[in-house]
Amino acid sequence: MARSKNREQIEFENRKQLFKLGGLVFGVLVIIAIVAWIIEAPKTAKVNVLVAPLDAKVTIGGKSFKNGTHRIEPGTYDVEISRDEFGSYSGQIVTEAGKITRLYICLQKNEDNDAYYESHQKDYEACYTVQEYQSEKAEKDTYSDPVFSIAPYHNYDKGFYIDPYIADDNSVRIRITLITCNAERAEGLKQNALEWLGGKGIDTSKYDYDYQSCAYGDE
Repeated sequence: MARSKNREQIEFENRKQLFKLGGLVFGVLVIIAIVAWIIEAPKTAKVNVLVAPLDAKVTIGGKSFKNGTHRIEPGTYDVEISRDEFGSYSGQIVTEAGKITRLYICLQKNEDNDAYYESHQKDYEACYTVQEYQSEKAEKDTYSDPVFSIAPYHNYDKGFYIDPYIADDNSVRIRITLITCNAERAEGLKQNALEWLGGKGIDTSKYDYDYQSCAYGDE
């Protein structure tokens, strides 16, 4: 004959069922959250903030941000960065879904604060990292200019050499060497060189040129 359960046993088993049900509900909610994150993550953008001094005030789209990586809705945002005794910064960033946008800014010292970075090691390190990033980005952006994909181009038979280079102001200039000592022929070769560039899809109006030829010296 089966023994009947007493009240404590019944209550204990009820609590076990509640715990199991609670655990099941929690597990389902976790799965839902993970799935939602997987679905939504590619739709959001990230902004990586590195500003020196480290305690500078940073606002992006009117909201405050600290150094670090943050999720943000894709779009265009106004940026304001300031700190007492430093110059301020105003600009914009454009964030894209699934991509990281870097906001790396080192505020400039004013005349009364000239030695600040030298005496604040962590701020100095942050500023150094910012400057390294900006230098590398500028170089990368410059060498991504389309003219570097087709030149240097040297063709003796056509009568001209084309050599793009980076000027001191980081602009892209083009040196065109004309292989002639005849002034009239040099003018024709100059036009031929520009037409060759245009035929390769280069907007020749974007650049400054250095022309070299023994016909008239360097221009």
